[in-house]
Amino acid sequence: MNVKIQDVIKKRVSKMIKISVIIPVYNVEQYLPKCLDSVLNQTLKDIEIICINDESPDNCAQILEEYQKRDSRIIILNQKNSGQGSARNRGLEIAKGKYIQFLDSDDFYEPTCCEEMYNLMEQHKDIDVACFDCNIIYDAYEEHQKYDNDYFRMKYMGKKRNIPAMAHQLVDVNCWNKIFRKSFLDKYKIYFPEKLHYEDVGFFWFWITKVSYIYFYQKKLTNYLRRKGSFLGEIYEKKSKTIFDAFAVNELIYKDLCKSNKWNEYKTAFIRSYLMKIRWLIECFPIDARKEKRRLINLCASFLSQFDLLDFQLSEEEFNLYNNVINKNYYIFGAYTKYDVKNILPMFEDGINIVFCTDKNYISYLSVALQSIIENSSPINNYDIVIVHDGIYDFQKRYILSQRQSNISIRFFNIQDYIAEFNLNNLFTRSDMSIAAYYRLFLGKIFFNYKKILYLDCDLIVTTDIADLFAVDINNYTLAACLDTHIANNMVAIDSDIPRLANFKKYMEQTFNYTNSERYFNSGVLLINIDMFNSLSVDHLLHLANINKSYYHDQNVLNAAFSHEFLELSPKWNVQTHIKYYPKYRLQLPVDVIQIYDDYDEMPYILHYTSQPKVWADLYKQWNNVWWQYARKSPYYEILMQSLCKTSHKSIVTNTQVAGMSIVRNVANYSKNRFDYYRCKLLSKITLGKLRKHYKKKRKELKSKLKQVRKFLKGK
Repeated sequence: MNVKIQDVIKKRVSKMIKISVIIPVYNVEQYLPKCLDSVLNQTLKDIEIICINDESPDNCAQILEEYQKRDSRIIILNQKNSGQGSARNRGLEIAKGKYIQFLDSDDFYEPTCCEEMYNLMEQHKDIDVACFDCNIIYDAYEEHQKYDNDYFRMKYMGKKRNIPAMAHQLVDVNCWNKIFRKSFLDKYKIYFPEKLHYEDVGFFWFWITKVSYIYFYQKKLTNYLRRKGSFLGEIYEKKSKTIFDAFAVNELIYKDLCKSNKWNEYKTAFIRSYLMKIRWLIECFPIDARKEKRRLINLCASFLSQFDLLDFQLSEEEFNLYNNVINKNYYIFGAYTKYDVKNILPMFEDGINIVFCTDKNYISYLSVALQSIIENSSPINNYDIVIVHDGIYDFQKRYILSQRQSNISIRFFNIQDYIAEFNLNNLFTRSDMSIAAYYRLFLGKIFFNYKKILYLDCDLIVTTDIADLFAVDINNYTLAACLDTHIANNMVAIDSDIPRLANFKKYMEQTFNYTNSERYFNSGVLLINIDMFNSLSVDHLLHLANINKSYYHDQNVLNAAFSHEFLELSPKWNVQTHIKYYPKYRLQLPVDVIQIYDDYDEMPYILHYTSQPKVWADLYKQWNNVWWQYARKSPYYEILMQSLCKTSHKSIVTNTQVAGMSIVRNVANYSKNRFDYYRCKLLSKITLGKLRKHYKKKRKELKSKLKQVRKFLKGK
């Protein structure tokens, strides 16, 4: 039924309508009846229901006509498909109610919604907008429940004067959980952007920058359906048109703020919201949509470049994001990737095949491990090094690639696409061990074209040619590994310093039926026979990983799976450095192992910096100086020093209580600020030569400052 707007208005002039409920309708035949029933059954009867059929391709038009025959309060408008913004605007044009509510056609009201909100608005004549709470019903995207609960949670209660901060995160942008005074919308000519997704955001900014008071009514009066096919569904399904519309709407908001002379008042809230949107929507693109990501970053950089950063009050995180966008640091956003290989084939016929697994946080430490391998390599051998990662930045890869030699190949393999079919969300992790630890379980399938690989952790260094370890014959074994010095020597059973480890044996037996703890190996150095490793499926290994809920990540899994199928290596190939400082280690370790830890003349083949604190945060324990010898020659040295400086800064500031020590605090703050500044320079201009010159100059400045500290402390 096509109804002209003028005809609808004439028929309804004489009626006293308290609330106009505006419902855009498109492709929701499954949900529309429940939606309409919830409005028709409202306890407040003096309402009109304006349904705008946005050229819905299903049976929505017939459903609307049937309901209109049953209840004359339903008004139907038909329009060519133009989107929700256009549909709601058509509804606003003909609405005769004193108040306006919006309802999506797949949602539904609680019976008293209209009556309670009408009475509230009548009691508070100075309120132009009131918000009410909602129930969220999940037909899809249950994984976003935690985010939804935080986003829709009301941060206020009762009547509140509007402040600019409300426009950024404190009030949700949706229109369907609010009631508006019609005269207020008319006065400021507030509308929805048309033919764009994200129209709710535009409408939100148009009204929140004009309203004086908002009422927050903490009662759940509407039911919001999270489903596929909805607008947020399109965001989660990574529709690029939807993502770009978000920034087109932001251009309209900026123009409205300038036109209404509200820019100075709301500029910080707007820019903070804009930056948050960049971070969120960039992640909505598929991993390989790098061209679209670059286009979006260019668009945002062009918009942000017209402003002066000093005009806004931003956090450090927002400041860094702002700079990364302005400088178009594509690699920060995963928008520029050319170093990954899709299929791993051996680079050399007789190569030494080495594999690392890492994430963004451990890449600098991996660089030190690489440096140690390179310095101890032999020119007669070829080294095939593959780094398995889950999305490290391209500038990090370029640093690593600068370490290549003529006989040393370095490649990257992004595991994200490979593991997408597996659910790793419920795997046990700890703050000091990320999900990347489990990538070892997939190595057999990823490197199926190889016969043998050597897996190494990132937190170790090699002091001899690693080819000697790779040459070990493991034809009759799945793995070759060193015993875990801590566990295999029963240190977990009686060490009172770590009570949680006392029940380790019992846990392994109950969880995995594992009773061979004296043969428990450390998974930081693994020589892997690929064919035999693949005799167990990934599904079986993940099953073991899913039932593991304590102690060690994949190490428990690998021991449970291959405890009787590994060759024990000499402990010199995996000296776990933290054992040296265990109070009772002399009483429990075999003589040959004690000799390794006490021998200062003969260096172990591999130093594995296990446990906390890590070597990069502690300079003074035995063998830590060896790690730093290699760190000084790695391309990540300045970044490692930055990290050490930050750790020292926190320690100095925390422990400086005496007023006379202000100079120490100043030096600590100075060092932190300078490294923060040059970090931004690093991200915008990755030129190693220039960067080293910059840091050399700044280190001289820092030495001068430190002289003041020494002089002061000497005087104390």
